[in-house]
Amino acid sequence: MIELLQESAQRYLKGYLISKGWALSRIHDLGALIAEAQKHDERFAEFADFADELTDQFWAMHYPGGEIDEQSLDFHEVRSRLDGLLKLIAVPL
Repeated sequence: MIELLQESAQRYLKGYLISKGWALSRIHDLGALIAEAQKHDERFAEFADFADELTDQFWAMHYPGGEIDEQSLDFHEVRSRLDGLLKLIAVPL
């Protein structure tokens, strides 16, 4: 499930950045995407540590070899923090 959360955050951030004129790039590092987003809105800085943690968990799940169960223990916390990030990206209809 962590992979799905990371991938959804990645897609939302890429969509946001593309809307700001960013050229699409094959990148999975949420920290780098957050750094790009900060150039447009400083409020993204609040999510820098979260982005790094989620990317680390993504790689641990994507290429198992460690404690996979341990990586997914904080799913609900990660999901809650992701909600905060997505609120910055969401465009009111």
